[in-house]
Amino acid sequence: MSGSRPQKDMANNQVNDSRELFRMEKSVMTKANFDEMSLVSGDNIPEALLEYICYEHQYNIFGYGILDPTEFAREFRFSVNYLMGRHPDPYQFQLRKLVLQGQNSQNKRLRLSTEGIGQENLICSSRLENALFILANYALNITATSVLEDQTLIRQYGFLRVLEQFTMIQDGKTGKVTYAYKLDDKFRRNLSSMYLTTRRDSFVSLRKSGLGPLYVFLLKLRDALFAEGRTETELGSTPTFEYLCELVGIPQGSEPKYRKRNLNQAISKIRMETELDFHLEWVFGGGKERYTPIFRFFPNSSQIVATPDNRFAKICRERERIDIAVHEFKHNLIEVCPLGGRRYTKDAEDFFFSWIRSEGPETEGLIRYALERTFVNLGCGIPLDIPERVKLFRFYASRRGSDEMDAWLRELFCGSHGFSVPVFRCRDERR
Repeated sequence: MSGSRPQKDMANNQVNDSRELFRMEKSVMTKANFDEMSLVSGDNIPEALLEYICYEHQYNIFGYGILDPTEFAREFRFSVNYLMGRHPDPYQFQLRKLVLQGQNSQNKRLRLSTEGIGQENLICSSRLENALFILANYALNITATSVLEDQTLIRQYGFLRVLEQFTMIQDGKTGKVTYAYKLDDKFRRNLSSMYLTTRRDSFVSLRKSGLGPLYVFLLKLRDALFAEGRTETELGSTPTFEYLCELVGIPQGSEPKYRKRNLNQAISKIRMETELDFHLEWVFGGGKERYTPIFRFFPNSSQIVATPDNRFAKICRERERIDIAVHEFKHNLIEVCPLGGRRYTKDAEDFFFSWIRSEGPETEGLIRYALERTFVNLGCGIPLDIPERVKLFRFYASRRGSDEMDAWLRELFCGSHGFSVPVFRCRDERR
């Protein structure tokens, strides 16, 4: 694969479509987790559903928490009939057997008792419902982020479920089925502090080939290099040939030259079908290392790359943190908004905007609480000028349109207004 830099197909990859890019929780994206979800499910729907949930969390803040099977099928190129078809061996029934055998007391990943999972109560029988059940009950090995009462942010390595719960909702008139879900709060918090910026269609394109783990590894490798102001790996700090083969699932039995050929094919597919722009050169590593890969990544103008004085990197990181703060604040506002039974109805968004414009100490107190939680959840100290920020929020909410909300919330966090609010900063760094 040596030679000149490959040319990316801009038409096919749509790299300029910002709606394709989203933040995917970083620590869950490992080959071990991908393999385990596939093993317990027998398909790759849980993995795709996890990616869809992370995507919706960023772009559909008011509709977030509702899974429409038809929309999910369209976005991730599944057949609706396949998703809603009966699963041959639902994990709910597998789990029942393990619980009845008493294995739940020794296995940290089994979180259920025998109550409610009897065969007569087996409701998660479709492939999609089975995937939801797995995300709610099979604990993946990830880094959990939590905040103590003194606003200290801590991260723990261990098992964590993606979903806290999910519920089936059926329209009485049309019969249409949707699902309401709630993310585990620690997992949701990770989306604001531990993530990779990735592309939805890249996962979709690589799903059948099983190259997701290699794609994710290259994303992490690229970001790690860029964070250090580098674009290329070096001897002694580059992934090994064996590790890359393991990510792709190439067995050790065949001759090295054929394994290298298969690996090159996998890397070529990632290079051509994803947004990653890179070049691979094989060199002799010395000793037993016959094949050593040297990766060189080509950044675009929107990516964070350290310049000699770090100004470009600093500006990009600041903008990114402000965008994350805006998203987190909106989520917290919706959580404290007294939506009640309107939460999953069509008029939920209208009610929300009417509420944030309403007068009264109760509304103001809830807005202040949501703003304080935003700083805490992002690992930041609560600033002393919270009352001024709340006042600014109320001013903008009463005078600006809902379609401008992201813009004026950025002003709330970046301090480009007359209240001299300091630029939003976190104690905890994402990388």
